[in-house]
Amino acid sequence: MNKTWIWKGASFLLAGALLYWFLRNTAWGDIQRGVQEADLGWLALSLSLSLVSWVWRALRWGVFFRHLKKVRFRNLLTATVIGFAANSALSFRVGEFVRPVLLSRREGLSVSTAFATVVVERVFDLIVVLGLFAITPLVFDLGPYLPGGSEGSFAVIRHAGFLSLLTCIGMGLVLFAFHARTSKAMGVFRLVSHLLPGWLSSRAERLLCAFSEGLGVLGSLRCLILALGYSVVLWLGLAVSAWFVFLGFHLNLPFFGMLTLLVLMVLGAAVPTPAAIGGFHQATKYGLVHLFNVPESTAVAPVVVLHALSFFPVILMGLVFLAQEGLTFKSLGGDSEGFVASPSPGNGEGVASKGETILEERP
Repeated sequence: MNKTWIWKGASFLLAGALLYWFLRNTAWGDIQRGVQEADLGWLALSLSLSLVSWVWRALRWGVFFRHLKKVRFRNLLTATVIGFAANSALSFRVGEFVRPVLLSRREGLSVSTAFATVVVERVFDLIVVLGLFAITPLVFDLGPYLPGGSEGSFAVIRHAGFLSLLTCIGMGLVLFAFHARTSKAMGVFRLVSHLLPGWLSSRAERLLCAFSEGLGVLGSLRCLILALGYSVVLWLGLAVSAWFVFLGFHLNLPFFGMLTLLVLMVLGAAVPTPAAIGGFHQATKYGLVHLFNVPESTAVAPVVVLHALSFFPVILMGLVFLAQEGLTFKSLGGDSEGFVASPSPGNGEGVASKGETILEERP
């Protein structure tokens, strides 16, 4: 059996197990009643913010290319939507590779340079999300909202948040150091590259050089501040979107509580299951039940709706953009190597026409 299908099967089994854990103590009648009693106005506002977030993500991604060239917004939006749709519809976050590949086709960038911007973007996301979480207990008094006995659980999550924040800052410093001392870093690589096969050493060196180009945004203070500002607004907007869903289900949660739940939602979405099914549900429900004393039977319905509003609209949008590009989800996930190495419809050249393709075959 193909290893790809084994991994896909494992991801579906994991999703099923987590979804069962999420639903095991809840009656279907409670979910149906919760949805029927929800305020559709709040849900519509949440959906609107969710849709706007994809436009905002595309605008932010463009900031990471300003040191190289001005990238057209339509290409940024197309690659962003298709990439996140692939993350939602397929397993193992393949969309993180699809995004830079699609953009490189349209903008004449190397794949590895575009991929470097995705890495930097993710570091910004982690720092902002964990930073918002870390300052929440310092700025707001969570005591009145925490159920008795939950202080210990919150302390554990808070300490984990601080540790993760320090880790992300460390990652950022490593990226800064690599960008500032690229020549020295490449010199160190050449010293150890003799341990690698010749074909792998030369290609790894090309990838690292192109990767350093993608880190060029770190050399501009204006772009750094702009990217950070975009990131803060993005995640605050997503927190507001989630808050609107909970308000629609008549849950009296403080807004700053969303900054705490945001970390759990991100962790749950990182579980390698299709559309974050199971992981997102269980992590978000855990926060509602154990941190904010929401009854388990009440917490399930809003989490189901929040997941649907967060993931399924972008899948539908992705299908539209895929049709315009002449692609399908099968072409993205079923044969990723053929997709990455396929000819570019824009100029007839390969996606990585400069010899820097990610999935290049060994000669």
